[in-house]
Amino acid sequence: MRRVRRWWGGRPAVLVTVGMLVAAGVGVTVGTALPQQPRQVTATVALQADTVTCTTDPSGYCTVGLQMLPVPAAVVVEPTAPLIHAVDQVTASAFRVQFLTSTGAPAASRQITFGYTAYAGGNPGPGPAPTSTAPTVTPTGAPVLSTTIEDTAIGTTTNTVSYAPAANWHQCAAGCNTAVASTANSSYRWASATGDKVTITWAGVQLKVYGVKEPQGGIDSIATDGAGQGTADWYRAAGQAPDLVWTSPVLASGNHTTVITLTGQHNPQATGGPTLTFDKADVYSVGVAPTTTPSASPSVSPTGGGGAGNGPLSGLPWLSGINGGDQVQGFGNWRGRAVDLDLAYTDRTSWGGVTNSAWMFNAVGGWPGRMSISQPLFPQNVGASIGACASGAYDSYWRQFGTVLVNNGRANSIVRVGWEFNGTYMYWHPDNDAGPFIGCFQKISTAIRATDPQVVIDWTINGHSTPPGVCGGSAFNCYPGDTYVDVIGTDNYDHYPPSPNQAAWNSSCNASEGICSVLTFARNHHKLFSVGEWGINHNPTAVGQGNAGGDNPFYIHRMWDLFQSAKGTLLYEAYFDDCEQTNVASTLYRSCGPNNPQASAAYLSHYHP
Repeated sequence: MRRVRRWWGGRPAVLVTVGMLVAAGVGVTVGTALPQQPRQVTATVALQADTVTCTTDPSGYCTVGLQMLPVPAAVVVEPTAPLIHAVDQVTASAFRVQFLTSTGAPAASRQITFGYTAYAGGNPGPGPAPTSTAPTVTPTGAPVLSTTIEDTAIGTTTNTVSYAPAANWHQCAAGCNTAVASTANSSYRWASATGDKVTITWAGVQLKVYGVKEPQGGIDSIATDGAGQGTADWYRAAGQAPDLVWTSPVLASGNHTTVITLTGQHNPQATGGPTLTFDKADVYSVGVAPTTTPSASPSVSPTGGGGAGNGPLSGLPWLSGINGGDQVQGFGNWRGRAVDLDLAYTDRTSWGGVTNSAWMFNAVGGWPGRMSISQPLFPQNVGASIGACASGAYDSYWRQFGTVLVNNGRANSIVRVGWEFNGTYMYWHPDNDAGPFIGCFQKISTAIRATDPQVVIDWTINGHSTPPGVCGGSAFNCYPGDTYVDVIGTDNYDHYPPSPNQAAWNSSCNASEGICSVLTFARNHHKLFSVGEWGINHNPTAVGQGNAGGDNPFYIHRMWDLFQSAKGTLLYEAYFDDCEQTNVASTLYRSCGPNNPQASAAYLSHYHP
């Protein structure tokens, strides 16, 4: 982020999709475990989404109530806490969710916060409009992710992939390029000769194919069960990043074969190639719990506890916050909706400031919301280094910080460890050798969890781009691993470049480190997603040079749309309300700095009840 930072104060985390058919009935009643009343929905295709907090019974179960008409055809549960084992006893009155610990034992008598979405008929995802001559059917419930077929699952049996001719296909694995770091198993395959084919054998109702879009990507033909289904374009102008390339129509449940053939054609803007890449394919079924077949990706269960804590006070499906603990009440009153989260920053001048900024906790006092605390890897100008951190030299400080969180009643805080590390303006940024940063992050995560098992660890990048010389030019090269991360996030402002229109938004969002790409990365790693800082930029200098959008309501509307699309995956977002014209001057609520009436009105149009 290109701005001055001001110090404002104020788990196993598994993202699982579980589909279950709901028995027919008049409606579903409210379960006693829920702290708020659910909403009644009467649309033909309806959706109910909430984040709830409950205490599990001795067997690790929480009972969840619904109130929807028609009765949901499927229920999707995406927790912020321990591993989901089952969704069962699905009736007209409720459904149960059982959680397990990392050892496989029931997570008994634990307070757990998790999100759920109930779909009433149809496919909840919009998806690309398919071009197909193959027959489609309407399944009895919403398609649910059941299997992921990685590029390494080579074979000709169900849920495998094969390449022909084999000699023409090349594997891009560790060390190949920066795009590999964004794939779940650090591997993808590519070919470039006309007629080269990848064949996916799968069983289900729908297939989503992911590849690496790139400047030399081609336009290739797709057929399923011998019926042509049009083409898909692997071209992208800026950089490389795994991306959803094609979604099949919903087919009859059963065995299918999809063949993608390199045609030799390409987008007129493409350079070189054309190439065809295959990263993975997601198979969707109806009422089937997800598996991965087979996968070389690391375990998605971190070694700490976590995620238990306050549910949304705002009534939104995610935690919605503001920077500055003394502003949470006023900002909530202004928007007519309570604030869930205080975005806070510790004092970086000493270890005492980093590990025990008491004023930060005092600023929120007995406020019942949650804290997201931005922490540097170490204080500035004290002789500390990333290498020493990676060696464990500072572990005692971070264990102390975990104790401070617990003692201040903030054990469920989200900690943004070394946030925006991929910006050279942060003194803790790594160089091209990602090893020391990764080692340091892992040490910090492990040490905090040792004394605060409920803490939630957030790995947050600076949005838009990583400069040369940092993490090999891609923040994803500095990902510390699923074991040490609970939430994958980004700080995304309307600048460098701004988004004055849909084309600019699409380009920024889908760039290699754009907010859409970070969301995809989080989902690929089965992690929750965060937008720890977001806001307009009305800095006169940046606006005057075309690097910021100013009082831009369009950006506000698109961010809201993105939050809605990420429901269930989005843990929290926090608007950065800043007065300083030398910073981002993003204020919507505070009586200071420049006036941003259009952005303020756009924000209230979504957040005001």
